[in-house]
Amino acid sequence: MDSLSRRGPKRPHSIVKRFCRQCQRLHAQIAGAITGDLPYEERSALALRLLLRLATLYFLQKADFLEADPDYMRHSLEQHQEHHDEPDTYYSQYFLPLLATLLGGSSQDARFHALPHLPLPLFRLSPLEQLMGLADSAFQAVYDLFDTYTWQLARQPFDTQSLTPVALSCLYEQHLNQKKMGAYYTSEDIAYYIACNTLIPYLLETLAKRLSPSALHAMLALPLRHFTPSRYLPAALQEPNFLPLETAFEHTMRHAHLIQLKTHLEHEGIATPMELVTSNLDARQFLLDALTLCEDVEALLAFYDILEHVSVLDPTCGCGAFLCAALDLLQVLYSACLQRLCAFTSPRCQELRASVTSSPGRDYFVLHAILTHNLYGIDLLEEATTICQHQLLLALLACAPPSARQPLPPNLEEHIRSGDILSDSMPAFSWPSFFPQVMARGGFDIVLGNPPYLELQRAPASLLDQPPPSRAPTYGNLYAEVLLRALQLSRADQSYLGLLVPLSLCGSPRFASLRALLRQSSATLWLAHFEIFPCRLFEGAFQRLTLLLARRDTSAAHQTYSTRIQRWYASERPQLIELIHYTPLDSAPATTTFLKLAAPPHAQILHTLARLSDQMALGSLLAPGCTPYFVYYQEATNYWTKAVCHIPFYKKNGVLMTPPHGRFLYFSSESLARVVMAVMNSSLFYTWFATHSDGFHLTHTLVKAFPLPRDLLDSAQLQELALALEHDILRHAHYSTRHTRENVQHTHAGLRIELMEYMLSRSRPLLDQIDTLLAEFYGFTAEELSFLLHYDQKYRAAHDGV
Repeated sequence: MDSLSRRGPKRPHSIVKRFCRQCQRLHAQIAGAITGDLPYEERSALALRLLLRLATLYFLQKADFLEADPDYMRHSLEQHQEHHDEPDTYYSQYFLPLLATLLGGSSQDARFHALPHLPLPLFRLSPLEQLMGLADSAFQAVYDLFDTYTWQLARQPFDTQSLTPVALSCLYEQHLNQKKMGAYYTSEDIAYYIACNTLIPYLLETLAKRLSPSALHAMLALPLRHFTPSRYLPAALQEPNFLPLETAFEHTMRHAHLIQLKTHLEHEGIATPMELVTSNLDARQFLLDALTLCEDVEALLAFYDILEHVSVLDPTCGCGAFLCAALDLLQVLYSACLQRLCAFTSPRCQELRASVTSSPGRDYFVLHAILTHNLYGIDLLEEATTICQHQLLLALLACAPPSARQPLPPNLEEHIRSGDILSDSMPAFSWPSFFPQVMARGGFDIVLGNPPYLELQRAPASLLDQPPPSRAPTYGNLYAEVLLRALQLSRADQSYLGLLVPLSLCGSPRFASLRALLRQSSATLWLAHFEIFPCRLFEGAFQRLTLLLARRDTSAAHQTYSTRIQRWYASERPQLIELIHYTPLDSAPATTTFLKLAAPPHAQILHTLARLSDQMALGSLLAPGCTPYFVYYQEATNYWTKAVCHIPFYKKNGVLMTPPHGRFLYFSSESLARVVMAVMNSSLFYTWFATHSDGFHLTHTLVKAFPLPRDLLDSAQLQELALALEHDILRHAHYSTRHTRENVQHTHAGLRIELMEYMLSRSRPLLDQIDTLLAEFYGFTAEELSFLLHYDQKYRAAHDGV
């Protein structure tokens, strides 16, 4: 029944990527071979649709839907060529009639009399396809490639060498201009994490309103009464040995967190569904165990009723990664609940048992129910919604015996639609008329997805059905507009949001009102932050991201949890989601931004900075005008802040000049400049920057806000360390030359840039001395100093950044 891990479905990504790369070359070949008076753009679209259809037919033939012949398509080509002397007629005389037959059911053509009725959306023909022609050799090339792969219609692969229908999404999305559209393929562990941590808390909270407090408490207590906490803790967290590239400090911190969680679960248990999210537990396994152990038939029936009515919306669904993740999770939960209910003899239980028995199987019954009741999706691109519908229907067909010929859900096209969710007037998309039952209940229960990351003025016309004035943009970026609409579409009294958005949401001034709205309209927020160096979540997407989970409940007090800005190497990626560690923001000083917190010592350091009895903001030390005493720092910051008391060497096309993207801080004395320079290169300042910033831009406002103890300003020891650091920075610096190309806007030709690069990682011993001295002035504990010295240590040691 259940082949999913806590990270969700496991996919043979390398196989899919290799398949899509090979199909890309094949696509160009097919597009060039299409005959007819068609522009290349249309031939390219037709070639892609042909590949998607043929891939679908390969999935179906391997599942015995095409006359139980696993090589039906190749055999059809061979037989057609054997019986027809006229060349290159397979497309018009066999392939198009085949699609028409599958769409319409039984055919008068004897060749297709045994084929089932499979009205899949990709099989519909456009008028252009009646006009084009295609050589038989194009099909031969496709079949030659496809026959080198193993095809499996079920979404969960039996082995790492099988293609599953997820390949259809990848095949389609690789032909999109992702940067232009602002849309990127979401890895399945992230989509499944969001689905789990929105759906499961929602289901349990809704159940709590149906049951008495004691009944819910008893149900939540069942799993930990029968199993140890280890069953629900992430495997990566429990690994006794060192994880890939894990430092000794990280290993110690990880095991301390593990002990803390185990102790809490052993003594306190799970009091609320939200704890499953906050502690990053295996919510799916916990709920499955609770259902399996439950002896309260009324509680189980209530849970099943909630399952039947939960509404899940992806407002920018694309090819359906998030809806497929929700499908996988709901399938497991429906099945577990049904299996348990079938052990009881109440009338409703007998009715459910009879319904399951009369269907082609429990899995088919469950998936048909999910596609009929639970999943909703919108996307501007009609082709994307077609692929989404297609994937969901293939998941259903994978559970149906080929001979059963069960009808597909009649309402899927009503649930998965193309449209513009941001149009204020919405002349072509009316939520109440299209989704009357959902909107009558106050909106959707779950809204999840990965909205486009695009400034509205840069968005292509295909993304803007309405002109900007009628859309009345509030924030100027599509992701923020989608987030705002998600709040409007979800139920204010009880719902969950799960969206992957740019990190700019957390600190950019233009999103301040959106952050305030999130706090006002949500009882709980969970924010997990991800860097792009040294690795990133999406290939080709240089976008720092925040995974946002929101629990909407206007009756509860607000609480926000946050993670650090997480960095990782490729070998650490498999543990990335399992090692998410949330820290409550109320443990840190209040601010209008969403801080990025790594652990409780991090929050305590911020409190110490805020509570200094005799402090001065760095900005208050600045001279009113230019002086000989200054600190120059780079605005673009990654692993190091790179502050010096001189102007770095920089030449553009042989002309010596001040480097661009830098700022100056002027002081009344050299000693003040030295002190500030030392502080700005410290791990303390770097941690401050990572806590408050977007991970890249070191703003003048943030620099000036940094608090300094008044007695630090006169520290002769810190001034000596600053001078030594300046010399050490110059000693390790080296000159480099870069050549840039002419930019696409033709505002400048190629450039020759000569500059001095600073290697701050080689000055680490001096920097550690500076931080140790700063800890004395700020009053940090030994634990807090250790935290600072090890913050991002392994990444900073290996990179000097930009």
